[in-house]
Amino acid sequence: MSYPDFLISTPYSWVGLAAVLFGCVVADLTRLSARRKQGRWAASRIWTRIYLLLTFLVMCAPALVFLTDRASLLDPALLPFAGVLVATAFAAARFPRAVGVPLLLLSIAGFSLLSAAVRPWTPVSEPGQLFSIRVLSVTTEGQRLELLIDEEGVDVVELPGNAFGVRMERLALRPELFLLGFEVAYRPVAIDAYRYDPESTGAVFRSTGEAYSFPSAENFFRRSLRAGTFPGMSLHTAFSGTTEAHALNLHRVIIAPHSVELRLAVRDAQTSFSFARAVSLRGE
Repeated sequence: MSYPDFLISTPYSWVGLAAVLFGCVVADLTRLSARRKQGRWAASRIWTRIYLLLTFLVMCAPALVFLTDRASLLDPALLPFAGVLVATAFAAARFPRAVGVPLLLLSIAGFSLLSAAVRPWTPVSEPGQLFSIRVLSVTTEGQRLELLIDEEGVDVVELPGNAFGVRMERLALRPELFLLGFEVAYRPVAIDAYRYDPESTGAVFRSTGEAYSFPSAENFFRRSLRAGTFPGMSLHTAFSGTTEAHALNLHRVIIAPHSVELRLAVRDAQTSFSFARAVSLRGE
């Protein structure tokens, strides 16, 4: 889903716009008594601006009903969200120099910093492929994997064992942060190596304790997310499940808002037979 489509589909966009417009209307109404002393022309300009703001405010109602998910209109957080925006817009419009300009500059700076901080995560609104893993070879010494983005190889990984799984970070945002353009996003953390022996007791995957870590920069934002101290955001670890590695197999990592899925597509050159096996991890 593109950024404009997300803004149109979330009720927080329309409720937020309506709340800001209403706060500006209230601010203009409080100016009327002072403007009347300056003459009829000054008061007439304020009334014109009020009618224009009310026109846009009324237009938010059908957009809220027909362009968004009606079930989301029952979100209990919408009312306090609107109340805070009404009070903020009133203060900014009533005192533009003391409150409005500083608030605008702080909002732009905060939005820019947050947008840069969440850039390593990939937003997701419906199932889609993040990247692929091709098994180049499997021996008694280990496994060689090739990472592919848009079917182009970007790196070759050598790990012990004969099985692997993908570990991800799932970033979830409060709906009030809708201006960032998403609610759920993922970032690959590591490819964990496992050893699988189907003839052993239990036939389970055992971790080798080694993994390939994706490049990442440690900063204050990520430390705050892991500590759970960043307001409006939560970070969880998601696993794709573990699969046994076979040479020339192609594995696709599929991400969805509430799941990480490891799909194994196999093609036998002699029989031209193909099939898909999906292992899905549901929940947080």
